[in-house]
Amino acid sequence: MNDKAIILQAFGIGSPVLTTASLSNGLIHGTWLITTAENKYVLQQLNTSIFTNPQAVAENIRSISDHLSSKKITQPFLQPVAAPDNGDLLQLNGQVYRLFHFIHGGHSLNSIDTPEQAYEAARQFGLFTRQLHDMNVDQLHITLPLFHDLGHRCEVFRNALREGDSARLAKASSLIAALQQHSDIEQQYHAFVANPACLLRVTHHDTKISNVLLDEQGKGLAVIDLDTVMPGYFISDLGDMFRTYLSPAGEEERDLDKLAVRPDVYKGIVQGYLAEMGNLLTPTEHGYIYFAGRFMLYMQAIRFLTDYLLNDRYYGEKYPHHNYHRAANQLRLLELYTERESELQ
Repeated sequence: MNDKAIILQAFGIGSPVLTTASLSNGLIHGTWLITTAENKYVLQQLNTSIFTNPQAVAENIRSISDHLSSKKITQPFLQPVAAPDNGDLLQLNGQVYRLFHFIHGGHSLNSIDTPEQAYEAARQFGLFTRQLHDMNVDQLHITLPLFHDLGHRCEVFRNALREGDSARLAKASSLIAALQQHSDIEQQYHAFVANPACLLRVTHHDTKISNVLLDEQGKGLAVIDLDTVMPGYFISDLGDMFRTYLSPAGEEERDLDKLAVRPDVYKGIVQGYLAEMGNLLTPTEHGYIYFAGRFMLYMQAIRFLTDYLLNDRYYGEKYPHHNYHRAANQLRLLELYTERESELQ
């Protein structure tokens, strides 16, 4: 019996394993599609160096699953398989595993090519939050503390300006100065979170296109990868879609001339998200829709540059000055986004 069969048997599934296919593709966890004689499952080996409290992650997903089940929602959902006597996690040979029922008929994308794809993805993330709007956010654990807290990210950045690598500070001087020209974003963020009309909700926090399943007709089917789901603000989900969908070239692109802001994709995102969340957002929140993009682009540029100045402690690097180029990429996209404010608004 191979190791995957042993793991499935520990989850109470005795059906013979027919095939095992890796689905990791550079993601945080080790992920496999397991086909048995009776069904299909998604098996994951959790990366506990990033998610240091895997039990909290599992409890969040179970709470969401139970809440949706209680409302008899038919929307597909990545349902966890219970591990006997151990919640939804299995510890084996020093590793932590979890198992999900496979969602049939869905596929994911690696990039956005059309406004219609943007609409479908945004609608799914909006639907996810809408379906959970009556859930008490206090039920959820904070799986990544201060994850999208811009005030915290800016404070860490200011510390890096004082204590960072001197050679890297010199190389990044123009990039630092350019980012500081957008410091008003931090003040706007503080005003947003201090406003009682801006509500904490169940928020996904990682709305890249690969975290949505589409059906064969390209229609939205389900949201996946719920490890970062926790209490948050709508600007996190909407802003991350703006950041990752608007440009045909992504955050790893070093040729900044290839970056662009596509207004039709922006429109697709907004219309898709508001199709589900339009009547739940407060009038004040509606006024922050465009700001969501500035917020997320600025924060990601700050995070990449901070890591560069601190010698790549968090993201690491795949080539020399990798995080410098990532920060320059996000700053340029922020500039392009800001230049088109009147058109996008």
